[in-house]
This record gives sequence, structure tokens and C-alpha cells, in this order.
Amino acid sequence: MQLKTHFIIFVAVNYKILYYPMKRLMISMAAMAALAVPSFAEETPMKISEPVRQNVSVKFNEDKIIGTETLPGGATVQICQREDGVLYKRFPEMGRNRLNPVVKRAESTGANFSEDFESWDGQDKSWLPEGWTRNRVQLQNVANGWMMSMPTMFGEIPSKCPAVFLSKETIEDWIITPAVNVTLGMNLDFDYLPLGPYFFDENYMTPDGLEFTELHTVATLKVMVSTDGGNTWSEVWDAASQFKNYKKFWDLYYSVVPTSVRLSLSKYMGKNINVAFVAQGTFESGTFVDNVAIGLPDLNLSYTLPTGSLYYGLTYYDAEPPTTIAVNHINRPVTFTNTSSNSGATYSWAYTDDRGEQTSDEQKKLTVTYAPNYDDNETGVALYPMPTLRGESSAANPTEYTRNGLFQPGGKGVHAVNFTDGTTEDVDFGLTILDAKTEGTATVTDWVTPLFGYDVNSSDYYWTSYSFGYQAGPNDLVRLVRYGDLFSNTADPMVIHGVRTQAYGRVSRNAKFTAEIYPLSAAWVIADEPIAKAICTGEDITIIDRSATNYILSLNFKFDEPVVMSTAVCGNYVVAIGGFNDPENVEYFSPELSAYDSPTRLGLGWVCKEMTYNGDQLPWSWSNVSNYTNVLQSFYIMLDATYPWLETETTEVDLSGGATAGVKFDSFFDGADLTVEGLPESITAQVTGRYNETVLNLTNNSATAGTANVTVKGPGVAKTLVVNYGSSGIDGVSVGTATGERQIYTLTGRRVVADESTLDAGVYIVRNADGTATKFIKR
Repeated sequence: MQLKTHFIIFVAVNYKILYYPMKRLMISMAAMAALAVPSFAEETPMKISEPVRQNVSVKFNEDKIIGTETLPGGATVQICQREDGVLYKRFPEMGRNRLNPVVKRAESTGANFSEDFESWDGQDKSWLPEGWTRNRVQLQNVANGWMMSMPTMFGEIPSKCPAVFLSKETIEDWIITPAVNVTLGMNLDFDYLPLGPYFFDENYMTPDGLEFTELHTVATLKVMVSTDGGNTWSEVWDAASQFKNYKKFWDLYYSVVPTSVRLSLSKYMGKNINVAFVAQGTFESGTFVDNVAIGLPDLNLSYTLPTGSLYYGLTYYDAEPPTTIAVNHINRPVTFTNTSSNSGATYSWAYTDDRGEQTSDEQKKLTVTYAPNYDDNETGVALYPMPTLRGESSAANPTEYTRNGLFQPGGKGVHAVNFTDGTTEDVDFGLTILDAKTEGTATVTDWVTPLFGYDVNSSDYYWTSYSFGYQAGPNDLVRLVRYGDLFSNTADPMVIHGVRTQAYGRVSRNAKFTAEIYPLSAAWVIADEPIAKAICTGEDITIIDRSATNYILSLNFKFDEPVVMSTAVCGNYVVAIGGFNDPENVEYFSPELSAYDSPTRLGLGWVCKEMTYNGDQLPWSWSNVSNYTNVLQSFYIMLDATYPWLETETTEVDLSGGATAGVKFDSFFDGADLTVEGLPESITAQVTGRYNETVLNLTNNSATAGTANVTVKGPGVAKTLVVNYGSSGIDGVSVGTATGERQIYTLTGRRVVADESTLDAGVYIVRNADGTATKFIKR
């Protein structure tokens, strides 16, 4: 199967997932060669930053390397375990996680029977668990039947599980569970590795090896059930039969991924059963079985994060956080929404935050208000575990679900990083809608054309032919000019200082890329003009890695002024990257995006095309990337963004008698970045400090009484105070003018009762009957 080998080597060498879209367009090499190709020198001058990601580790969570694998083509894969126990694979050459996390089904707490085979000591040849039996019906070479293996595809690393390996002989080998009593609602669950291409006779393939003309089964994995202690057996599942409608080799090849199977045992209710896994036929490869359980199912639990949540992305030098961290606003309610669908189930929530308060319906929503936390740090920014959703049902096991990762209320994606020289820096990870820890990252290529980027040899021809067919006229042209992600606003503001994104590519120093923010109307129409725009030239691009033919590029954009986004501006908006369709300065550009469907089931990545038909310019055409890949994907666009806060318990300030006052604030921004508006000319103000040490200092230099609304402002945040000022707050007091009545006033000029014994403690102004004015203190 030479074709398969070539494909594996391609992936191993490029460290990327290659997609073949459903609407694939084949471009002839002759047509591409006919296009003009500008010259791009290897030594094109650019601003270069040597990769330093291998020299940093995140202070608050370091991943443990469990083991390594070598793929065909020589690529090394590390198997890593996060502090929370989740396992994933990464290519150390890239310094990034490029694969989906390794997933293991949670062991069913209500199972009558479960076996994960992890109790094997790794040495004893008698590897069958207690109570299991084996029946070697046809087996010449013992090495070709069931045996224990330690692959890395299931659960723990390495995962211990029964396996059938390469064999030239025909075998039939059974491994059989102990007897289990079946009650209402119970299922059989197990994990296995499908062998799509190897279940069927290769002699019935087309000459090019891309399709089976007929499916003749030569090997399979069967599941059999006995209700009489193994005397007779009934077949309940056949692996090969799951592929009876497959004919194309690639369809079968793509099926070779760890798979979970659930089989109902309702027909065996009230009976004692044995289950057998039967390897049968002539195997040309190996298969594995693991995590066998017989019992009630777990509930299917899920919840969404609060609207507007963004995830930690990458640093400027390509380092990524060790776990998922979601960020949202602070000091306002945030709501986690239960999206589970289980008939008759009841739900409850548990969460960690001694500063928050649960206020919502436990069944469907959990609403928590987080406040800055200065217990363990000076910044007030804290990380909390994701909440746990609990479900109960008479037809299922009690089940709990907690999303991977941590939740950060307020602030930026900034945390301390330890460098190998012993120094520590706060670095910015950027914020993105893409959770790379669960969605992975990839570039999408249709043969030689980067589907959502640009290749000087093929892209315009590709999209023109795709849109108009091969009958496109000489005045027809389609150019892909932007790609972007859809973001959602909240009522509370988010402040965007800039944008960054990554791509594979080769560009000249004169290239000019754009990052633009386009608002959407309530009818989901993208505006024609952006509300903000920033430029990144080829000279400003950071080259992360030069080891590949196309370098890994980091594009960093800064807006001239911070952009404040909230529902007061628009409900949703697109952050779009453009400028890559430039034949004079861009040879190749392929942006990164997610590799797998978004857990939200929303495709948030979009592309924009400029279209000319018969010489006439048509309106922009925005399309969702799922139209081309059938995957609900997002681009890896990161925002240099902040969820700020500015709070104070003070609402009114007294500056009578030339007083000076200090008002305490809690502010994300430094005092030097805050402004004070609405001040009378006689009052001076200065803001100092940051976080819970922020202070507004006010000084009154006037003898004239008055009131002013004074506002402290920062990007996206503001607080207004009522300031009363003047010498006493009493107009027309003059010594020696008799009034015939003794009167008492507060410093703000409010008259109070004349009986001093009833006054609250404080400072007061007394106007005596003879017209004199004095100040006294009531203690």
C-alpha cells in the first residue's frame, strides 16, 4: 500500500493536518506553471526573532513528558500529561500541541463489570485478568493471537490492552469476560481500533489502489454473547460490517482512529451473560481492545461558557499555555449554561469561588459574580477551576462533568514565565475564540493551494475556477482577500489594543498586511467599512521558525488607539486579516486555524472574496470556512485585549473648607493611564497606584461653594463621584451681622437641628445669633 506510506510521511514531515475538502478542485500542473512567478530571494531582509520558546516554561503549571514515539518519516512525538491529568501529544520540533488530546472514557461508576487491563504487571505472560478465559480455535503461531500491548492511543500512557498484531496466517482467537447479570438499561461499552483498509481483500482494488471494486472480508473483530455459560454463542457486532458501504481507500484509511462502541443489552435483561471478543481471519495489521464495561450508561453532560469568553492563545514567540484558560469580565454576573439533553435527569452545580454568589436556576444555569482576588497576588487576577455540572437519573449512573482548564475573571492573558537564565517575565498569551487544547491547530491545503491563504502560482486561478468553473472568461476573476473570526460582545466592555495571528509563508519586507474590525448588524450583515484598522509590514513580521520550506510567521498589529467593544457598539464583529493576496510581495501564505469541530458547534471562521464577473466588480462575498471543509472551524486570530475593571465604594466626596480628600479605587489600569473629567477650575486631581492601591487625590482651592460631577475614566471604564466644595458650604456668612437665631450646618451647607446633643459625630459650622460663624467638632 505505497500510497498510504507516502501520505503518512507527508504528514510527519509537515507536522500539519491535510484536509481534502468535499468540494475539491483539481488544478493541472501545466496551468499553474503558465502563471507568472515573481522572484523571492532566500535572504529576503526581514525582522527576525530567533525562536526562544524552547527556553521558557509556564510558572504556574508545567507539563510532564510521559514518553515519546517516532512516526514514519522520522518525526518525534511527545506524550505529555498536564497537571490536571489530561494527556495530549505534541511535536517538540514545533514547540506546540498539534494533535487532539488523548481521550479516555471515564470508568463507569455504576457498571456491574469493568476492565481497563491496567492491573497487568507488564511482565507476566498470563496477562488475562481474573475471571477472563481464552479459546484459541485456530492459531498456529501464538505470537499472532491475542496478547497484551502498551499502545499510546487509549487513556493512560502507555495504555495496557489486548492486541492482535501482524499475521500472515488465518486465526480465530477468543477472549471471554466473566459472567455478568444484566439489568434494565445496561449497555456494553468498549474502545477499539478499526482496521478499515485491512478488513478486505486487496486483490479487489482498482489498479491505482484508490478504490475497492468489491468488498471481500478477510479479517474482522466480532463481539459474541452467551447466555448459557459459553456453550452457545450469538453474534451481536462485527467490525468489518461497519464498513460495508465504504469503497474508497481514503474513506477506510481515515477510519483508523480509536473508536468507542456502545451496544444495547436490552434483549438480555435478567440473564447472566459472557461477552467474547473474537479476532478472526488473516490480519495484515493490528487491532486493540480496551476499557470494557457492562452497566448503566453515564449521562451525557455539557455546558457552555459565558458569552464573550476568550481563551489564552500564543505568545509573540509561539509558546502556548499548558492548559485551557478562559477569560471573561469581572464584577458582573457571568453565566454557565447547561446544554445537556437527558430525559428525566436532574442537575446541580458546584463551583470554586469564595467571593462569588450563586444566583441562578440550578437546573439550567449557574450565574456567578467574581471579584478581584488579592489574597495570593498583587494583581487581583485569579484562576479558578471550571464549575462542575452534576446529573442524576434512574436510567443512568450519577455523572459529573467539568470542562478542562481554568476560568479567569477579568484582566488579560498575562502570566509569569520562567526563563532559563533565571529571570521571570510577565508574558502576553493573547486571547482567541479558539481553544487550541481541544480543537487543535492546522493549515488547510487543497493539493498545492493553501485554501484560505495565498499561493502566487495558484490561488487566484483556484478560486476563479472554483466559482465560475473552467469556462471562466478572460474578464472573470475571484481573489481571496481576507480571513477572519466572528467574536461576540457582552454588555461590559472589552478593550482591544491590537491583533496577532500566525501563518506558514514566505513574504518580502515590503508586504503590507491589515487587521480590521468589522461590526455586524442585528441582521448579521457585515459592514462595508471597518471601525478600526492596523498595519503590519513584512519588515515587522517575526519569523518563529525557519526550518520548514515555508517559515512560521507571527504577524503583530497595534491600533493607534484602544478599541472598546461592547453590545453598545454592536452585538457581534469580525476581526479580519488582509493584504496577503499580493503577487509582488507574497509568495505563499497559509494561516493557522482549528483542526477539529468547535465544541460550541459554531463555525466562527470566515473568508472574504473579491469577485469580478465579465469585467464588473461585484460586492464582497463572505463565506463560512465550513462550506469548504465540512468542519466547524476558527482561525487562530488572537486579540491583545483586556476585560478591565474600575470600582469604588465612594459615591460622594466633601471638599469644604479647602479640604483634601483621597478616594480609594480598585482599577485594572495604572493611575497614570486614568483621566479625571468634570473638575471645577478650583479643584486639582491626581490618580496614583494600581489595582486595590489606586487612589484619587482631590484638593479644593476655592472659597466658593459648589457641587460637581467628577468622572474617573480609563479605556472602557468610568466612575462618577459627586464632589461638594467651598469654604463652608454656607453662602453670605459675615461676621457681625445679627440674625436673631442660632443655626447649625454641615460642611456641605445642609442645615441641621439646633440641638447639639442630637447631632452625629462630625465637624459642623455654627452661625450664631450675633452673626458670627464658628466651627465645632461633635465627638
